Amino acid sequence: MTDRITPFPGKRPETPAGDKPGEGETGQVLRFGQGEPAAPPQPSLHDTDVLVAGANPLLNALAALAEIRAGRRVIVVPFEGADEWDYDLGVQATFHRFVDAAAETLYALSPSRRLDFRNTPFPDAHWGRLFQRLQERRRRILDADVLRLEPGVGILWQGESAEGLRLTLGRPPKAEPLGSRAELACIRAACADTWESDIPRAVFASAPGQEQAIQAAVLVLTSDVVPGLPATSLRIKRLGSARGPYADAVQKGDRAFDDVLEAIRAVAHPEI
Repeated sequence: MTDRITPFPGKRPETPAGDKPGEGETGQVLRFGQGEPAAPPQPSLHDTDVLVAGANPLLNALAALAEIRAGRRVIVVPFEGADEWDYDLGVQATFHRFVDAAAETLYALSPSRRLDFRNTPFPDAHWGRLFQRLQERRRRILDADVLRLEPGVGILWQGESAEGLRLTLGRPPKAEPLGSRAELACIRAACADTWESDIPRAVFASAPGQEQAIQAAVLVLTSDVVPGLPATSLRIKRLGSARGPYADAVQKGDRAFDDVLEAIRAVAHPEI
C-alpha cells in the first residue's frame, strides 16, 4: 500500500472542523494519517529534511531556526520530562544575551569571546522575551516549512537506509517528572507561549493497523531519550544531554554555551 505523505506549509489541507489549538496556542492544528473520509486506514509516512527532537525547548528552537534559515523542511518533536542540561543558566542575563546574539548573527563566537560574554552585565533575564525574539526571526523567513508534533508524542528508532532515517511515532514511556526544576518549567512555558504559539501543530492520530512514521534525512537530538539509536551516524547530530554525561559542573556550564553555538549551525549534509 502506498505511503501517505505529509504536506508542509503552503501545501497543507484545511484544518478539520472541531480541531482547535490547545490552551495558550494559536497555531493551526493539522490532522494526518487517518486517510480520506470514509476510507480505510492507510500507512502514513511523514517525510522531512530535518527532524528536531528532544526535551530541551531552547535547543529545539535554535536548531529549528538554523535549519529553516537553510531552507530545509523541519518537523519538531518536543519531548516531555527532564534532561541533564544546565537549566540554572536560565536565571543569568548574560546567557540570554549570548543566545540572542548567537541566534541573530549565526556567528560562532570564539571561546575567548564566549568567556568575556559570560562576565558582562546585562539586564535581567526574561525567557518570554527571548523566545519572542526567536519567533520574530523565524517570521522573517518567508514560506518556512516547519511543523511540530502534539505534546506527548514520542519517536522510536526503526533504522537507517540510503533514503534516510526512519522512526515510528507513538506514546513514549512515562517521562521523568520535573520535580523542583523550576528553570525548566519556566523555559518550557515561555517556549510554548511564544516560539511555538503559531507553528502548525500536527496531531498524528493512530488507528489499529495503521503505521505512523517519519522519514528524515537528518535527526537533531537535544536529549538522549530515543531508544535504539546508533552510537554514531553521519545523519544524527547530538546536542545538550544527548552528547553524553558531564564530567563536572564546570563542564556542564561550558557545554551549554557550546551547545548554543552548535545548534545555530545548520546540518552540513550532501543530501539536504
